[in-house]
Amino acid sequence: MQNFSRAVFVSLLAGCGGSSSMAVDSGVGSSDANPDFSESNGKIVVRTFLNEQVIQLSGRFNDGPALQFAVESERIGFCKLMTYSPSLCDPSCTNSDVCIAGECKAFPGQENRGPLEWSWPGGAMTVEPDALNSYYGSATFTTHGEVSVVIEGTTLRVMTGDNPSPSSDWGMTISNRGQTDAVLQWDTAVDGARVKLRMIDCIGSHGGVSASEIVCEAPDSGQLTIPASFLDALDDGDWSHGECGSHELIRYRSDASADGKFRLESHEVSGFFYRP
Repeated sequence: MQNFSRAVFVSLLAGCGGSSSMAVDSGVGSSDANPDFSESNGKIVVRTFLNEQVIQLSGRFNDGPALQFAVESERIGFCKLMTYSPSLCDPSCTNSDVCIAGECKAFPGQENRGPLEWSWPGGAMTVEPDALNSYYGSATFTTHGEVSVVIEGTTLRVMTGDNPSPSSDWGMTISNRGQTDAVLQWDTAVDGARVKLRMIDCIGSHGGVSASEIVCEAPDSGQLTIPASFLDALDDGDWSHGECGSHELIRYRSDASADGKFRLESHEVSGFFYRP
């Protein structure tokens, strides 16, 4: 396979307006031609770095869904536009609660699910939660293949990617797009894998919540169409700070427990640069 991280580029296709809204498909990691924006309270992510011969695991198990500061305002094709407006709560929120849409909400707590039994080609490890109930492990890794995690008697399995350098940023830009949709393309599509894209403005890059955020999810076909109207909304955000404009593209494979409580994903992470 060619190097995924060196092959991403952006092209512009005139007259390729987005399709009508599509329903969310609940099938995790499938090749179904619908976006899958579902999330599990318990999530484990595995990343492999063949150049460094390292495999890493990180995970957490929440006692409830993650807080959503932004709300979905529109969906076109495989992408949705998330928008956020600050609000005030009366009385003011206490402790670590935050005000979202006029209501005080608490962050979910992290749960201790006991040890994880993690295995990969050529190795295995028991991963214990740390003092904050987060899970992390790292080990030597020399070849891609199946990775498994056993949590509370449930076994989840995914394939790792064979990309030799899954983490990179290429300084790519979207320019002179006018009213056309943008097309993000890469020259290696992997059958059975899916991709996620997230684009945020400078506020989001510096730990805040973007006024507008683009989120896309699709089968890995080698390209994603980003609606021009969504990019217009992103352009209207805050771009007054430095060190921002890098956006994340993830190729992933996943498996989930039958009850949807636990989810395992293997990630190949890439990115590109865009500022209006």
